[in-house]
Amino acid sequence: MIGLKLRSTSGALVNQAFRGGFTEEYNLVLEKADTLSYALPSAAQQSLQNDIIVNLQAANIWDNLDLFYCFATNGDSNFSTINWKDPDNFQVQAVNTPIFTTNVGWKGVTENLAKLNTQYTPTSHANKYTLNKASFGFWLDDLGTHGGSAQSDFGSPDVVTRAWYRRTAKRFYINSSSYYNRTATDEANTFVHANRSSNSTTEIYHNGSEVDSFTDHIATGLQGDVFKAFERAGVYANSTISIAFVGNSLDATQASKFYDYINTYLTAIA
Repeated sequence: MIGLKLRSTSGALVNQAFRGGFTEEYNLVLEKADTLSYALPSAAQQSLQNDIIVNLQAANIWDNLDLFYCFATNGDSNFSTINWKDPDNFQVQAVNTPIFTTNVGWKGVTENLAKLNTQYTPTSHANKYTLNKASFGFWLDDLGTHGGSAQSDFGSPDVVTRAWYRRTAKRFYINSSSYYNRTATDEANTFVHANRSSNSTTEIYHNGSEVDSFTDHIATGLQGDVFKAFERAGVYANSTISIAFVGNSLDATQASKFYDYINTYLTAIA
């Protein structure tokens, strides 16, 4: 343990003995929040959040992401909308008043037509996310009650090429105009991870374990629709999500570690 700098919840830097310090990447998140006068997480939670980045970097996951959102925080709702991977870009817009719950995340409100908009459209903004190497995912804290067949918790559901995990109809797309039926997700507290590892191969991971693999799921294009939560084609979900990400393909080991790191964090703040 050595004397290092830790941010107070007011944004000031103070000298404290603190394990490992903060990464440059997490400090950029805090600085963005300071600039916008957002309420920061508690000092203890800042440590836990920094650990997420440290662990993702060690597993070679962090550098493969375009978007990473930690909606589950005791910072304010505004803090939860920052894209940790690139704090100056793709901040989530909360549209029509979805519900933010401290340390849980965002919930859709069907009667409000509420959604989260990442402002990230693959055809315009994709970097690590590519046609033949791509992934997206989210932590589903609560299933909600809406069961419409077009329901989408998180994805980019373009009308032609899609990246969309269609929970109620048990389908998923990723950079494709065709879907595959997949293993159902009927439980809360599930880390859903859709992955494309080649032009023809896709996988689904639930809580870090592969549950589906397809070898003839051909990539047909990137999406021209924004990645968003709770809305697809005018149908709205009232599920709750705690984490969301978009990036390059991740292998089975990385998928397992990703789940472990997020589960450790969410368990610690529960």
